[in-house]
Amino acid sequence: MRRTRAALAAECPNKFGDQKEISTGADNDDDAKDNDDDAKTELAKLLKKALDDAAAECKDNTCTETKAKCRFVHTVTKINCKDAPAVPGGPKRMCSQKYRPGCFCLKEDETIE
Repeated sequence: MRRTRAALAAECPNKFGDQKEISTGADNDDDAKDNDDDAKTELAKLLKKALDDAAAECKDNTCTETKAKCRFVHTVTKINCKDAPAVPGGPKRMCSQKYRPGCFCLKEDETIE
């Protein structure tokens, strides 16, 4: 029995999912600003991967509305950096950020503002 792609795809949820958090640390310098910069650079990589993974989940979802596609939308919070807990061998500074992924059925001429 042959199934079509649409038959296997899930319906687009039309909502944001739960808020998720990513974090990373840095400890290669005694200067907190340099450690923050390093941690923020690594955090940006982690956020990109997390958002790419979440967007892939929307990609194959279907919409019941004619000419609408399931599109990925997300929110992010400001980056929060602070001293890490004193753990031997652990990072000196930790940075974290939260994001909320969502999938929405939108037509080509629609945007979210």
